[in-house]
Amino acid sequence: MRGYVIGSGVEIACLCDIRIAADDAQFALPEVALGMIPAAGGTQTLRRVVGASRALEMVLSNRRIGAEEARRIGLAHNVVPADALMNEADEAAHRLAALNPTALALAKRAILEGMDMPLAAGLELERRLVGQIQAVGA
Repeated sequence: MRGYVIGSGVEIACLCDIRIAADDAQFALPEVALGMIPAAGGTQTLRRVVGASRALEMVLSNRRIGAEEARRIGLAHNVVPADALMNEADEAAHRLAALNPTALALAKRAILEGMDMPLAAGLELERRLVGQIQAVGA
């Protein structure tokens, strides 16, 4: 993420598994100040990424935050100099591509599906997914 990550840019970022920001990135959700509300899922996805309190503050205040604050609240996982952003993103993509795709997909599924389940149900989901990966020998 680089430059102005505003409105739908934040909403798209919230859908990403890994978020790397350039040190010049600025984030905001200005919709309420424009007489609207975020319309691309921001009221739901941002809360899941940064928590309800931070999401409310960002949506209701129209305050811009910088890359370091975005990292601190979980909107960005890493902040790098702007001129290193593409290289860092490329390296992250290569690290992921080197991993077992079945394991990646099942781990992601366990985390995302399990987050809205009671702990016991989430642990059962994880157990079933471990069985799937063992069955395919990954």
